[in-house]
Amino acid sequence: MVSVVIPVFNTAPYLHECLDSVLSQTLIDFEAICVDDGSSDNSLAILREYEAKDSRIKVVAFPKNRGLCEARNMGIDTAAGDYVYLLDSDDWIDKTYLEELYTHAVSTGQDIVINRNWYLEYEDPSMRKVGELSPFFKKEPSYYEPATLAANYFFPVVWCRLYKTSFLRENNLRFPGLRSAEDVYFTYLTEVLQEKSYIFSGSFYHFRQRGDSNTKKPSHRWNHMIAYRYLLEEFRSRNIPPSSARRFEIWDLNFMLENEEQYNFAKAYFTDVLPDVKAASWLYSTCDCYTMMSVISSKNFKDFKKRNLFGLDRTYKLKVILHMGWPTKRGILNGGWK
Repeated sequence: MVSVVIPVFNTAPYLHECLDSVLSQTLIDFEAICVDDGSSDNSLAILREYEAKDSRIKVVAFPKNRGLCEARNMGIDTAAGDYVYLLDSDDWIDKTYLEELYTHAVSTGQDIVINRNWYLEYEDPSMRKVGELSPFFKKEPSYYEPATLAANYFFPVVWCRLYKTSFLRENNLRFPGLRSAEDVYFTYLTEVLQEKSYIFSGSFYHFRQRGDSNTKKPSHRWNHMIAYRYLLEEFRSRNIPPSSARRFEIWDLNFMLENEEQYNFAKAYFTDVLPDVKAASWLYSTCDCYTMMSVISSKNFKDFKKRNLFGLDRTYKLKVILHMGWPTKRGILNGGWK
């Protein structure tokens, strides 16, 4: 019924908990494809141990590290299940998690279904707490519009979603060559290709908060920008119109642009995407538009930093009021933000 794809790279301390949670699922008709991405610890030995005792565990071993995206793509390529579920090897799931995802997928006929419930698990067990659920604000269970129309309340992670295998293959959906922020690309593209998404509140995913996680690295923020650049190329190659998909997203942009090279990349990107944004300005916040035009209109990186000394994400409203009153998005996009 379900192929559980588990990419593994040096997560030996957490593997037992992860794999035990999969083997204890109430849904028993599954395969777990564990892709070891050239681990240097004893992760592969642990995987072989589980493979030997349960035929549902299947191990693929890369001789060298090829990255999370390649590991996930390999798992999807070899999946034999009707559906694909992507689980991180340092996390774990409640015993009814797969059954609930599968039941909702079959009953709704959706290519993607989403379970909104998860726990944020710190290294200190006493700090466990319910994760941020605000991205899905409607009463559950319910349907909601494509991801890019959901704007600020979209939750771009794959581990809360179940994907129909045929849907992924028919649309040639794969992860890009990124070291982080790959979920942003994959979740946005997959959900904009279906008319609606289905969300329910079920058992819990346990997301482990680790200090050495890729999401904690400075490059993670910048990779969001790269992910949206890749998305723009995909939207255009698939003839997805601007009214159906956001072409860019701003996430702490004033902190992301740390040098001239990054600034030049962002300026070229935003200049390229500006006509698409103007054609569907209702998809973007006033802050998005203001930030975008501040990059485009600045002479260089030094000028950009001078203009935005106090940051855009928290103080843009005050700046806008002081410098130009209450602006319209059209006014900002036409250069009236100065």
